[in-house]
Amino acid sequence: MSKTARVLISCAAVAMMAAAYLDFCPKTPLSFLPSFTLAFLVMLLLTPIWGRFFCAYICPLGVMQSFINFMFHPKTHVRRVCTRLAASRRQTVFRWSVLAACAILAALGFGGVAWSLTPLAVIGRAAALFGPGLAVLGIVLLLAAAGKGRIWCNWICPAGTLFDLLSRRAAYPDRVRRQCSLCQACFTSSDGSPRGAERSGSSGVTRRQVLRGAISAVAVEAAAPAALASPHRRKTRPPGAVDEVDFKRLCVGCGLCVSRCKGSCLSLSSDFSDFGQVQMDFGAGACLLSCGMDCAKACPAGALRRIPGVSRRDIHMGLAEWKREICLGDGNGCTACIDACPVKALTRRNGLVEIDAHRCIGCGACEFACPASPEKAISVNGFAKQRVIHSSDSEGLAKEMRFLAEHGVAAIAAKGGKITAQKKGVGVAPLLELLDEGYIEGAMVMDRVCGRAAAAICVCGGAKSVRALVMGADAAEMLRKRSVECSAERIVPCVLDAKRIAKCPYDKAVEGIDDPAAMVEELKKLESKKGK
Repeated sequence: MSKTARVLISCAAVAMMAAAYLDFCPKTPLSFLPSFTLAFLVMLLLTPIWGRFFCAYICPLGVMQSFINFMFHPKTHVRRVCTRLAASRRQTVFRWSVLAACAILAALGFGGVAWSLTPLAVIGRAAALFGPGLAVLGIVLLLAAAGKGRIWCNWICPAGTLFDLLSRRAAYPDRVRRQCSLCQACFTSSDGSPRGAERSGSSGVTRRQVLRGAISAVAVEAAAPAALASPHRRKTRPPGAVDEVDFKRLCVGCGLCVSRCKGSCLSLSSDFSDFGQVQMDFGAGACLLSCGMDCAKACPAGALRRIPGVSRRDIHMGLAEWKREICLGDGNGCTACIDACPVKALTRRNGLVEIDAHRCIGCGACEFACPASPEKAISVNGFAKQRVIHSSDSEGLAKEMRFLAEHGVAAIAAKGGKITAQKKGVGVAPLLELLDEGYIEGAMVMDRVCGRAAAAICVCGGAKSVRALVMGADAAEMLRKRSVECSAERIVPCVLDAKRIAKCPYDKAVEGIDDPAAMVEELKKLESKKGK
C-alpha cells in the first residue's frame, strides 16, 4: 500500500474517532477498537491475512504516536510496527507479561483494569477528561516524542501483542521496503548492538520469565488504582447496563457514554475492581428521563444496551435510601428530594421520608438535589441486575395482582399494563394512601376485601375498574351504579369485621351516606382518631 493511502486511512481513523466523541457521527468507528464486538472479531480474523494493519493504519493511539514522532524526528523518523522489525528478548518478555497480567485480571473479574491498557480505553478516558486517562495519553505521546516510534504499541499494548501473535505468518503483511537494508541502526542498544538481532520466535523466553513478568505487572497495575479507590462507593450503572458480572467484562472504559450524557451524571471509576469503567455520579447530576438513553446508544462494546419496547422510565437502576440522622428536613421543612423526584416515589409522612420501592427508578434526582453536606441524606444503591418493567395485558395483570393480594398486599393499583403501587396494612388505610398519592385515578385497583367504604374510595379516586378477593354485594352495586367495572373471587352479602361476627366497622361508619366524597371524609376522620 502506498504511503499516501496509509496516511489517508490513518487520518480518517483519527477523524472518525474524534467525531464519535463530539457526537458528530455514530459509534460505528469505535466498534473496530478492542472490545467484544463482531467488528473487532472480524478484524482479528483478517490479521493472519493482512498482518497488523489495525495497528498500522486504524488505531488512533498508534497513529498519534507516529505523528508525534515524525514531528520531533522528521529526518530520522522510522515508522516502527512490530511485524516489520524483530523484537528483542526483553521486549518480548515484557509485552507478553503485560498480556498475561491483563488476562489474569479479566479472569478474576477485574475487567476494568484489564481493559485500561487498550487504545480505546486510553483515548476514551482522555476524551472524557478522566485524570488518569489524560496522564497516560500524555506519557505515551511523550515517549513517542522522546523515543523512536510506537513505544506503547510495541512494549505495552495487550491488543498489539495479540495482533502480533496472529500476524506472525500473515500472507500479505506490511513489510519493510527494499530500500531498507535492515541494518537496525535506528534501534541500537546502549552498547551499540542491534536491539532487533533476536527474532521473538527464537528469543529463548521461558515460561518462568513470562510468569514472573505477569506477577510484577499485576502488582504495578493494582498499586496505582488501589491508591485512588474510594471505600463504600456506591455502584449504580447507567440505564440499560448488563448484569454486573458481564458489565465488568464488557465495559472497556472508552468514556463515550460520558461524553453523551445530558444529565452530567456519568463518570469513570477510580476503584481497582472496576477501574475506568462507567458509573453514575449523582453528586454531579441526575439521569434525565427525557434523554432517550443516549449513553446506551453510544456504547460500542455491548456493556450498555437499549431494550426494544421499554421506555427509560421502566428501567430501574437502583433504589434510593434515606438517612434520618443526616436529613435537614426534620423541623426545617426541607423537601428538596421530594420535589426533585420525577416519578413521585418520595413522600414525607410524620416527619419521615418514605420511598416507594415500586416507583423509584434510581435516577439520582433526589441525591443530586439533597443539600446535606458532606454526606447526602438520601442516596441511591445500585442493583447488580437492573429491573425492567414490561407491560402486561389486563388478564395477565389481574393474575399478578391477585397473587400479590393472596400473599399479604392489601391494596394494589395498576395503569398502562404495569403495577404502579402496592400497599400493606389493615382496613381502608392502604386504599386511602393510594387515593392521597394519586394512584387510583384511571387505574385498575385490587383490594383484598372490598366493602362499601372501600368502594367509595375507589369511586372518589376515579378508578377505572375494581377487583377483589372478597367483595360485598352493596359495594358491587355502588360501583356498577357509577359505571366502574368490578369483579371478585367471591361476592358476600356484606363484609364482616376481623372476627367475622359483626359488620365491618368502616362500612358501619358510612351507613346512611350516599355521596362517595362525604364517605371518604368520614373515613379519614375515623383513621385520624385511630392515629391519635
